[in-house]
Amino acid sequence: VEVTMLTDEIIKGQCKASMKITIPSELYPSYNFIGRLLGPRGKTLQEMQKESGCRMVIKGKGSLKTRPGQDMDELRKMHPHIDEPLHLVVDYVGNPSHKADCLRMAELKVVPLLCPPQDSSHDAFKQKQLAELAELKGKTYPHNSTARTEPAPSHYAP
Repeated sequence: VEVTMLTDEIIKGQCKASMKITIPSELYPSYNFIGRLLGPRGKTLQEMQKESGCRMVIKGKGSLKTRPGQDMDELRKMHPHIDEPLHLVVDYVGNPSHKADCLRMAELKVVPLLCPPQDSSHDAFKQKQLAELAELKGKTYPHNSTARTEPAPSHYAP
């Protein structure tokens, strides 16, 4: 995993910094790094952003869903990053005195997720994500067996 600073500037007292974290998708072509980073319904990425104070975006080859027959030239114009290797861009905007801590926290949160486990059946992080997904589905779909059913209001009665 390679971490590279892209930009680092101060404009009107606000620091703007970006770093790029490569995702080793070429070393592990069958591993689902995007799913691991996003988590159930994007929750993992949202939590990492909140905890680090940085915005994170997955970019590069495989980062966009494409439809069959979609014009790739037009897509490249809109998203020039799709020809680059898969990577995560981490952006920090804020107080210059917090920049280093926020970017370091983002790196500490992301890099461990980019090391595929030796035995996926004992992957505690993935098990946690699957449990969160099951919980989200249980709360989202009222037709499951744990959902509370209420009688229809009387004005809907035949």
